[in-house]
Amino acid sequence: MLNTNESEDRMPSAAGRFYPASATVLLSEVKSLLSEYAACAKYENVRAIIVPHAGYIFSGRVAASAYASIPSEKVFENIILIGSSHRTSFHGASVYNKGDYITPLGKVKVNRNSADILIDESEFISFRREAHQGEHSLEVQLPFIQCHFKVQPQIIPVIAGTGDIKVIKAVARSLEPLFRPENLFVISTDFSHYPSLADANRIDSETAEAVITGDPASLLKTVIKHGNEEISGLATSMCGINAALILMHITESSDNYIFRHIKYMNSGESPLGDKDRVVGYHSFLVTEGNRKELTYTGNTLSYPISSEDGRYLISIARRSIESGLEGRYKPLLPVNIPDSLRIRSGAFVSLHAGKKLRGCIGRLAASEQLCMLVADMAYSAAFEDSRFNPLSGKEYEEISIEISVVSPMRKISDIGEIEIGKHGICLRQGGRSGVLLPQVAVERGWSVIEFLEHTADRKAGIGKEGWKDAEILIFEAYIIRESDFDEQ
Repeated sequence: MLNTNESEDRMPSAAGRFYPASATVLLSEVKSLLSEYAACAKYENVRAIIVPHAGYIFSGRVAASAYASIPSEKVFENIILIGSSHRTSFHGASVYNKGDYITPLGKVKVNRNSADILIDESEFISFRREAHQGEHSLEVQLPFIQCHFKVQPQIIPVIAGTGDIKVIKAVARSLEPLFRPENLFVISTDFSHYPSLADANRIDSETAEAVITGDPASLLKTVIKHGNEEISGLATSMCGINAALILMHITESSDNYIFRHIKYMNSGESPLGDKDRVVGYHSFLVTEGNRKELTYTGNTLSYPISSEDGRYLISIARRSIESGLEGRYKPLLPVNIPDSLRIRSGAFVSLHAGKKLRGCIGRLAASEQLCMLVADMAYSAAFEDSRFNPLSGKEYEEISIEISVVSPMRKISDIGEIEIGKHGICLRQGGRSGVLLPQVAVERGWSVIEFLEHTADRKAGIGKEGWKDAEILIFEAYIIRESDFDEQ
């Protein structure tokens, strides 16, 4: 056993840069971020969270969405914090066992005994002072832990310093005994670094899809694919992939863990953000449950949308828009959301003023719980659709809401497979893409060729004939119209 009697506390290095250095200001800011999600669904069986580590002005809301999904009364013995080294390269992982971590809010106790055991018993885990000095990825998580949990757990700080898959697997095996219900794993990672806003949305969506599979090979393959695409400005599509892979290698042997997407934002959405150089941020929960229950089967939706669920989704969309009108950044969700609406799915939310479109935003990727995605897309359709001014309170009284819950896409080689009224279209060519929902072709009276031409020209920006050289994908949509319920 290592001798760690002499304490050497790890002092804050990110205070004043990534988060406020003043304890009073920091406490107020973190509590404010967490309060935005006070009414969101809570999970008693959370085993891990994946959260960003940028400055709070950029990613604080995303991080808060994950912490706030855990009841503040929940008692954990330990929080195992895992991040990837930003400052130094080394083989294996480093665990801090020399003292406690300090923030402006006080001391966070390190479980030095467990840290010593990890170092003693693992060939690939050691203590490297340089790995922890100046490393922000773990430090920025601590104020959330200090503010959110009523009973403060001990932490075990781990910095991964290798991209060697064999070593990552070995580190995962060493940490696996700690993956118990009484402990929480916190994985610290940001996503895309420095592509354009449009590229970030696509890249981050694809990476999120890989994460929610729970399959480390799928995640690694996706990140490598992005690296080979020569995307302008892209430095990485996941800076903390080593930390995430450690978690996924721990959970991969069992179907009893569900990776749930909670929230996505990027730095381009921040008042200080640059839309030409974007960093992406996701949050996820890993909960106990049957992973297979929350997936699609084949190319059709594996669950029905009942009338009751449809009403609920419309109410979530309404609540989301009302939150924006009241000055809250993103929606507060009801606590008791039906399980049927927690399935991952793509969805679009359209707003109409009479017969005219007043906003439409959505995502095809099944990377987020349906209830969460509808809330986010309703907010975005009302306030962030660049084609329209932000929705006013007066306009809100006049709009009607339409939600399109979409199936997974499938690639086709024969346009004869496209059925007007049944299929929506996604075209991809180079770095461009465009989407139109199934109902658009019906409303406009288009033929299949006209549907393709409008998607290519107006949505993908590749010209009317561009569909001939583009990748064509189709999908189905289950449409929920608020007006249908008004008539009942």
